[in-house]
Amino acid sequence: MRLLGAELRRLTHRRAILWLFIALVILCAGFSVLVWYTTRPPRADPVTLQGYLVGIGGDVIGTGIATGEAACIAGLLALLMGAMFVGGEFASGSIATWLTFEPRRTRVYVTKLVAVAIGAIVFSIVDEAILTAGTWLALRINNADTTVPSDFWLRTYAPRVGWVALLVVAGGVAGAGLTFALRHTAAVIGLIAGYGVIAEGILPNFLDTAQPYLLVNNIFAFADGKLVYSLRNCSTDASGYNCQWIDHTLTRPHAAIELGAILLVSVVAGWAVFRRAEVK
Repeated sequence: MRLLGAELRRLTHRRAILWLFIALVILCAGFSVLVWYTTRPPRADPVTLQGYLVGIGGDVIGTGIATGEAACIAGLLALLMGAMFVGGEFASGSIATWLTFEPRRTRVYVTKLVAVAIGAIVFSIVDEAILTAGTWLALRINNADTTVPSDFWLRTYAPRVGWVALLVVAGGVAGAGLTFALRHTAAVIGLIAGYGVIAEGILPNFLDTAQPYLLVNNIFAFADGKLVYSLRNCSTDASGYNCQWIDHTLTRPHAAIELGAILLVSVVAGWAVFRRAEVK
């Protein structure tokens, strides 16, 4: 516990982590302003608090601000937090000093990941609190419907928030694990940016069958319960070459397997490199 307490103090004392926290608050506040702007009267469609938070309709699993968007915002910043925390330790050389105090590398590795996970939980709580309160306030100002069923907060909202918290923690731990493997924060940021541009941005334009394996799609599917996406099905018949779009469903179990595999690879790779590599 003392080692974990020391790691938490080192985490909170890093200025880069403070700036990430400030960025989280600003981004969430910005989303609240966006909700206010897009729901100003006159409105063509009815607007409800329940719809904006967890998806349209009480029983319909859809994308809501407090689910998919919250997971993407806090998850990305938690990933950067894990990367900056561990990368800062290597860049400053403090990791080598720390190993003279606690030479058992596996124990150091685990406590750093647990510290990042705790920090990610804080990020998730702040993320959900600001998005939820900001959305309620924005709709209230615009005289939209802010009433929800009596069991909404416990039966619908709380489970979704729990799934988002798991995603945010996974993002932070994966970021820390990757940085232990690559040794540099910039390398992890470059890897994530490269993946975002190539896999999430370019690849779907040429290979639409990659959609069920894209990271962002799986994040939304895990947070919201499922994600419906469309694939083009083309064929040639007597009338010529015809194409139609067919809906497919990406489920939470599928997303859990893919995201869990990514997390496992990140953590194991980081542990394997840190356990054997020379630390200066």
